[in-house]
Amino acid sequence: MADSSQTKEYYTSLKQRTVLVLERIAGKDTAVEIEKIENTLLKLLPPQNYAGANGAEVQMIKAYERACAVMRQHQSKDPKMMTVLEFYEALEALKSQGRKQYELNGQPD
Repeated sequence: MADSSQTKEYYTSLKQRTVLVLERIAGKDTAVEIEKIENTLLKLLPPQNYAGANGAEVQMIKAYERACAVMRQHQSKDPKMMTVLEFYEALEALKSQGRKQYELNGQPD
């Protein structure tokens, strides 16, 4: 959903659906309207392809391996032996450190 108009449409529809669900909880029959909005939302977000060389699963695994490689350069603990919390905290620390370095040195040429 890179297109901002599509993003606005998605969040507008999501808000409308939420209001209708709340009205349904309050006793109003809004099932048909909710189903229409859900169908619209499903059309806005095409399903991801998880199979193949460029599938979502492969991309996530590659991103994880790249993050581990970067973390090994800057930490003594093996990232694959960290808990999930330790991993993400270390990753955020590296990102923060990178931003500070970027601010100190200015924009690279």
